[in-house]
Amino acid sequence: MLARSLGVDGRGQFAAATVPLLLVTSVATLGLPEATVYVVARLRRDAWHTFRASATLLSVAGAISTLILVVLAPTLADGDDRTALLIRLLALGCIPALVAAAARAIAAARQDWHRVNTESYLATVLRNVPIIILFCFDKLSLVPATVIILASTVLPGLIYVPMMRLVARFRDRSAAVRTRELVDYGSRTWVGTFAGIALARVDQVMMAPLAGLHQTGLYAAAVTIGEVPLLISSAVRDVFFSRHSAEPDLGTLAKGSRCALVATMSIGVPIGLALPVLLPLLFGGGFTGAVLPAEIILVSAVINAPGSVAGAALMAQGNPGRRGLALTFSSVLNIVLIVALVPSIGATGAALATIIASTAASVIVLRMLVTTTAITTRQMLLVSPADVRALRDSATSVLSRRR
Repeated sequence: MLARSLGVDGRGQFAAATVPLLLVTSVATLGLPEATVYVVARLRRDAWHTFRASATLLSVAGAISTLILVVLAPTLADGDDRTALLIRLLALGCIPALVAAAARAIAAARQDWHRVNTESYLATVLRNVPIIILFCFDKLSLVPATVIILASTVLPGLIYVPMMRLVARFRDRSAAVRTRELVDYGSRTWVGTFAGIALARVDQVMMAPLAGLHQTGLYAAAVTIGEVPLLISSAVRDVFFSRHSAEPDLGTLAKGSRCALVATMSIGVPIGLALPVLLPLLFGGGFTGAVLPAEIILVSAVINAPGSVAGAALMAQGNPGRRGLALTFSSVLNIVLIVALVPSIGATGAALATIIASTAASVIVLRMLVTTTAITTRQMLLVSPADVRALRDSATSVLSRRR
């Protein structure tokens, strides 16, 4: 709907305005949400004191991030005044988004996945319903769409307020976290977080300066479709990070890796087959050039699902630095490939950079996990009929409960 209402260039402008917020708020976490999960789930620190310390640090980081976006907006917008104004508007979401990340980490450490999922559902509703309404009345334009993104970034975090009030009532001063514990783990995690975000999002930030808004629009459409399987692998990664921190279990970890591969494949393959017809139908005929990049990103999302789970396992074991090294190498490789390929082949070049760099990261992380534990590559990757049945039964159980 955004693509149809805004056109290719307008969609590129929208991506140039919104991606910096996603990139900066992800980088500005400083690894603190992961540290929050780790110290509460593994070290058994008090949840309220941990949240307060984490939220304070993240608020400072959010204020700095807001200033950075305000100052760099003209450069990020490639000189377009309107896009620069929208980037500055979205900068207002930095602090609320980062504080919500601290609360989300407490929920994850407490295994409160219902609340985490509810936040995700609210964000989806707040983002999509207004866009659908405006689209139906032919009122969907760049500014309203940007405001909707800001609202859907900030408001869902309020779902954690009741939980945090409960956590505050049962605080345990004897188990208060030391800020140094958060900073120590977070600093080791942050390298990987920064590199992972650079690997996943820096391509969209660099697209406009290197290839223009038209190619940025095509690539934004390709990413929208191509990263759908990541919703599955990201959810599995987050769950296993929390669970493996609290109760390490290599057998369950390996099964989770294989199931993540099956789940992403079950989504990615049908989308890939339908993509030549589906993408122009959804986005409009002007987006035909996004089909090949989207196919490449789909393949990348599917084959790298086990690597995502392996990285979470390294973090849960207290070794986030190992994951960070792998992602740092891959993000540097990604940037080099983007600079080399995007100016000449645009969106397709960015997609090729993504799949090469992401696969390199997965191979390195899997190798690190295999060499530091008793698990094998075969256990992480070789899918069995039992895995398919387990995934089918889990999906059936979830659907039955919702009915």
